Amino acid sequence: MLQGKNPQTGLDVQEWGCSIAWIPLLLVENSAKTAGVQAATESFRNEMVQSNNIMTKVLAQSGDAKKAMATASSIFELIGNHQEAIDTQDDSKEDKTILHLSNNKVKVKKEKKVKKDGNNRKQHKRK
Repeated sequence: MLQGKNPQTGLDVQEWGCSIAWIPLLLVENSAKTAGVQAATESFRNEMVQSNNIMTKVLAQSGDAKKAMATASSIFELIGNHQEAIDTQDDSKEDKTILHLSNNKVKVKKEKKVKKDGNNRKQHKRK
């Protein structure tokens, strides 16, 4: 049973019918809903671009804006380098990026590396 409004006429529909026969009607309704979502997304995007442009102009007028923007991009670059160092298991690069990040007042907690035995259990040093 199909119940709702006909997307072409706007009249109420409450009918039994073959599901294959309803496909054209449902496709028209689906297209209309998709167009509505697309329009809302585009409107939101335009508002965000406008807001971003205003914020960029405000920051550009600030004396520390260029430094703040450079620091922000370098922090993201350092975070990316830190993640790469973890992925490649490069301890020296990891330590270097942690040092740089700590100089930028970003807290980074370095985990202690614990060797594991073949059964994936932590090995403890025996005294």
